[in-house]
Amino acid sequence: MAVDGAPRTLLRLPLPQRITLRNFSLYQRTKTVHAEFERGVFCLAGANGLGKSTFLAALNFAACGVVAEPGRAFLRERDYYDDLIPYSASFFSGRITEGDREAAQVELEMTVGDREYRLVRGMFAPTGLREFSVLGPDGELDDYSDPAFDDSERHRHYEAALLADTGLEDFSQFVFLQLLVLTFDEERRLLFWDDRVAQSALFLAFGITPEQARLAESLQKTIDSADSLVRNVQWQATGVRRELEALQRATSGTPSGDRDLQREHERLEHRVDDAASNYGRLETAWRDSQVRLADSAATMRSAQAEYDTAYAERLKTRRHAHAHPLVSGALSGSGCCRHRRQPAGGGAMSALRFVAASSRSRCGRDIARTLATRGRTHCGLGRQS
Repeated sequence: MAVDGAPRTLLRLPLPQRITLRNFSLYQRTKTVHAEFERGVFCLAGANGLGKSTFLAALNFAACGVVAEPGRAFLRERDYYDDLIPYSASFFSGRITEGDREAAQVELEMTVGDREYRLVRGMFAPTGLREFSVLGPDGELDDYSDPAFDDSERHRHYEAALLADTGLEDFSQFVFLQLLVLTFDEERRLLFWDDRVAQSALFLAFGITPEQARLAESLQKTIDSADSLVRNVQWQATGVRRELEALQRATSGTPSGDRDLQREHERLEHRVDDAASNYGRLETAWRDSQVRLADSAATMRSAQAEYDTAYAERLKTRRHAHAHPLVSGALSGSGCCRHRRQPAGGGAMSALRFVAASSRSRCGRDIARTLATRGRTHCGLGRQS
């Protein structure tokens, strides 16, 4: 899928292959529970209270390090993930006894594209892995299970590898997709019931970056605030109108010479006019914010397209460092440094060597290699003795 014509890598989500639960006290009949997920439908059936939901929670915990918390409101991916970490750290306390606490763990094997992941997580470690490895299609194995890595380091390597292979930009996006889109929520907070969840899913589907999503959210907050003010003014105006109508009913038939009632009537009319004026002003501000939102989105899309075009052109016109006039001039004017009092190439050659030595860019490295090769040729170092 693409945004504004810019190509975007399709998302590749993990496919679980095998899961193994060890020393999981809830399943008392066996110390090891193993399941394989073949292509097609995997059916998990059983009576209430046997642990079907806990099994799915363990699968999500193995992949994400967190489980969904009932009643937890969703605002944005990062906040949702951070809020679930402390809750998930103790989620399995009632399902695993103290005697099995240290030995309890879940092993998950899954594929992302053509790469095979294997990870082992303790049941009380949301941000740590006991083992982690990735097997590439060419048989190359990236293994982080060595004791030289601690659990937190393994988890960071896992997050980095997963983002690179899935095409996501933040690990919290994977947690969001796994818990609120791909896993059925018994509280029915999926796409069709929660506007926030649906909005975040659409952002990911259409390639909206986190920065663009934050901008859209900021503008949405401005719109919501203006809308709230409008509703408040409407409510006040309704109250004033009701007071005025009650006063009119109470004063019906009263002699027109009653000045106090006349003044109260005029005061309430002024309040109605003020409320109507505030309502119009807030409604105008709300419409202006919508226009600014549309303009900002258009400007962002235009800037993204210009950047992509300029970057593509820059890649097409890239030249070698030794073709630059300054480099070629310095090389053509350089002689053997052993037969001159001054360094070869004079000030230009010295300046180029300084640039090549101090620059970390690819151009600087090209200049360094060019100077080294041409310098050896001029001084006879390139000949065989």
